[in-house]
Amino acid sequence: MNLSAIIVAAGSGQRMGGSLKKQYQLLNGKPIFVHSLHIFYSMPGFHDVILVIPPGDKAKVERYLLDYAPLKEVKLAEGGVTRQQSVAKGLLLLNKKSDIVCIHDAVRPFATTALLKILVESACQYGAAIPVLPLTDTIKIVSSAGYVEDTPPRDKLYAVQTPQAFQTTLLVEAYENAVEKGYEFTDDAAIVEKYGFSVFTVPGEAENIKITNPYDLTFALSLFKERS
Repeated sequence: MNLSAIIVAAGSGQRMGGSLKKQYQLLNGKPIFVHSLHIFYSMPGFHDVILVIPPGDKAKVERYLLDYAPLKEVKLAEGGVTRQQSVAKGLLLLNKKSDIVCIHDAVRPFATTALLKILVESACQYGAAIPVLPLTDTIKIVSSAGYVEDTPPRDKLYAVQTPQAFQTTLLVEAYENAVEKGYEFTDDAAIVEKYGFSVFTVPGEAENIKITNPYDLTFALSLFKERS
């Protein structure tokens, strides 16, 4: 089975603040995106790894890879304006023999190979698989004027994580359908759902956090300390 990975690192990282994009911030001595790359290096079968980066950052990223991930084969793709456009550019570089493709946020450095293995196995069986966590907070739907419009039942609400795993032909077809119909989503599973395909869920991991602001980075450092 041929496994592929697309790691999305094309964001501007504005919520982190400062001049350095969040994916390049150092975490335990390495840029955050390098930790995410290593998730796929540590599992056999991932011979096709694509990193989607901000336009104009190729030379910078190549230096990071040379310093922190030498001898690792990584394809680089420049991202688009939206996340969906960035993933689409990564899909163009996929090996034509790819059976399963995993899409992962570059700023989720704590996903485990155990989770990845379950996702790949589930995608093989069901076509598409994503990790989810049940919500512990009550969710309100709020109008633009600031009033509560509805309170959906919490027992059916889940937070979605990455990696998300798909049969490659299914995801490519779903993306082509999204372009044709003009759909735009921030979640790859939603693109597959809109294509009319059911997405299977597996239990996510509480420590599989997405680093988006300085607090997240501080928390991530504490996780590394706990694991060491």
